[in-house]
Amino acid sequence: MGFGYGTRSPEQVQRDNGGRFTFDTIQARYEAIKPISGKRKDLNVRPLNERRRDWERVFKVNDNEYYISHDAWRGHQDNDIHNRSITWFKRGDFEIVVVHTPKSVWNKENPHRLAYYQLSSPSIFYFYDYNLPIGLSMANYKSCKYVAVNREDGQINYYSAEHGDITFQRRSGDKYWNPVVVHREFKHSLDRSKTKELRKSLEPFLEYYKVVEPLIDKTSYYYGNALEDFGSGVFNKVGDDVPESWFKIVERYKHKNQWYRGDVKNLIIKDLYQVAKPLVKEPVPLGTPVRDRYRTWVR
Repeated sequence: MGFGYGTRSPEQVQRDNGGRFTFDTIQARYEAIKPISGKRKDLNVRPLNERRRDWERVFKVNDNEYYISHDAWRGHQDNDIHNRSITWFKRGDFEIVVVHTPKSVWNKENPHRLAYYQLSSPSIFYFYDYNLPIGLSMANYKSCKYVAVNREDGQINYYSAEHGDITFQRRSGDKYWNPVVVHREFKHSLDRSKTKELRKSLEPFLEYYKVVEPLIDKTSYYYGNALEDFGSGVFNKVGDDVPESWFKIVERYKHKNQWYRGDVKNLIIKDLYQVAKPLVKEPVPLGTPVRDRYRTWVR
């Protein structure tokens, strides 16, 4: 797999291997796959399609539950250390599909933290897309990942795949899927009254910066938000005393300003907004995609 001449793109790989599975077809696929033999024979490793791509596997929980994983890597012998990608259930007359948001399963400190950014990988995105049943598909809306759901009236609804697992169901024999568990999204915008106060609180520091910055020879190397260690109230000066933290902040911004083309004031304001989060949020109707430019600030 690759992007060179004679190789397959990630989409082509998943298009070749995908099954657009329903409960019945994923059950049949599982039963038809011969487990990998050898050292891992006891682990019941069943690659979803190409046997060399054995990290893309299908699992049986019981007769009414199957799921596939995009990262069940061979180096990890514990079958529990991987993400579920899509799960299929059978409950009486209903077929249920759960689309799972990837989690940081390798992070020992927080193994259940959402790792929605994994969906930006073409291999993972198309793994989901080409294995969802007909009527459900993955959609990329301005870099945000959604599950697109065909409706009976010909319209398409979009439900975010980035905020946690989402569930759909349909009665046996039905064509269209109905949302059962989905997540409401919000669009954030700056609260102008709050940003005005923040910019005003910044004025004493900007005067301090103009005086101190030329006197600093050695800068403090820092590549993230230079204010994240100090909080949004760091510029609230009390009396005539200058907080000790201001000198450290000047060092950081002098370093950052070497690579920033523009007024350092704008850079400081942007970082201050990100720390203070002076935002107003507005709910978005369910089924409607949205690009929230401040989404990384509130996660």
